Amino acid sequence: TTLHSQSRLEPSNLKPLISLKSSTFILTILTMSLLQCTPAAPTFLSYFHVLLIAASYVLCLYVFVPKDVRSLPRSSPLQIKSRMKAVSVTTFFIVFIYFPLTFCSRSDEKLGGVSPRVFTSYLYLTFLPPTPLPLFHTMLLFLGPLSNLILSASQLLKTASPTRGWKLRQALHHVLVEEHNMPDTIDLRKWSIDSLRNLVIAPFTEELIYRSSLIPYLLQLRFKPVHVVFVAPVFFGFAHVHHAYNQIKQGHRMKEVLLVTAFQFTYTSLFGAYATYACLVWGDVLGVVFIHSFCNFMGLPSFTFMQRGDRVYEKRWIVMVAFVVGLVGFISLFWVFEMK
Repeated sequence: TTLHSQSRLEPSNLKPLISLKSSTFILTILTMSLLQCTPAAPTFLSYFHVLLIAASYVLCLYVFVPKDVRSLPRSSPLQIKSRMKAVSVTTFFIVFIYFPLTFCSRSDEKLGGVSPRVFTSYLYLTFLPPTPLPLFHTMLLFLGPLSNLILSASQLLKTASPTRGWKLRQALHHVLVEEHNMPDTIDLRKWSIDSLRNLVIAPFTEELIYRSSLIPYLLQLRFKPVHVVFVAPVFFGFAHVHHAYNQIKQGHRMKEVLLVTAFQFTYTSLFGAYATYACLVWGDVLGVVFIHSFCNFMGLPSFTFMQRGDRVYEKRWIVMVAFVVGLVGFISLFWVFEMK
């Protein structure tokens, strides 16, 4: 009961995550990131590296998370914390140790005349403020749901309830925080553990693994950028298939598990394709992390505004127009932004 009720990370319960020796080791590895890197010539092992990196994100959940913890419900704070630690450590190892050791050439020869660069540049890690363009492009796709949120807040101002007389900003805060569970502070220690996982840890670690680390290897293997857009997300989609195993163990019907898994594989692969495209266009994985976090918060589009009795039902036509305009605008911009 204590484990399942402990939904927030209390500052008083937080222990130091790393020792002084660990801090020194991490600092040494980060210093190594300043070393120059020339991509090694592709070999058969490059395919192995792609498979290993793609599988590492799932395998670490079974290697580093104890079996008794894995048997807990996925909503259990203990399991969520264990999974977050496992993927964070794995991502750090892949990005700062495994990638530079296997991707960068240790000889003086250059690959096709490529000049040496800091190895993190091949990972699309610029350590600069992320460009807002990927997020703005993605928000076009969600223009319908976003307009639904704004209209829902504006309707609160007209109801005979305690919300009557509020300003739009107050009503929008209520809709986002109280009704859609958006964190209302930038202090991560006060976030619910679900929000921390869905909006920070999962987007950051998944993008560093399935975009930053995989794309360079596929390009190194002479895949064209347009082909990378369709190949890389397959690994990302399959990374979510392992949930089917847990559902079967919990007694779910096979037909139900297959339908859910197929649907999940489809929409995660579609998102993975767009995230890969965004990484190749803007060359900024941190911008793609913001896309991922935004999409996790918005979720799949809801059409409850079409139901009679919904707060936005009387203005549903505005939301429908926003859906169409946003979708057309989102698709149109693919002809504007070119992949590099």
